[in-house]
Amino acid sequence: MSAEYKQLQALLNDLSDVDRMAVIAFAEYLHHRQQSTDLNCEVRVLNPMARPVDERVPAALRRLRLMYPMLDASDLLAEASDLLSQHLMLGRSASEVIDDMELLFLRHYQLYQLDVGRR
Repeated sequence: MSAEYKQLQALLNDLSDVDRMAVIAFAEYLHHRQQSTDLNCEVRVLNPMARPVDERVPAALRRLRLMYPMLDASDLLAEASDLLSQHLMLGRSASEVIDDMELLFLRHYQLYQLDVGRR
């Protein structure tokens, strides 16, 4: 077993389940990016990640960003910030806000797919 593998294994063992899933999703993203033979090819691979039962809104936002690495964060910023504010300032439940965030990212992903399909 290589030193890098041992180091990675030790680091993964110390992470929470959510953070471990994030590391795996990022590694999958890097793997798919490396596998692309066309340098102009956009990465369109979704990184499916299960939603933890007691997920908090900021963690959901991080998870969704990892799931949809192809989306431009600036396109999502206003709507995601509004949803986060509804939770923090207005007391809207985390589960409702996360549901809406998932729909927001899915909607933007569908628009992304349409845009890529037109090229």
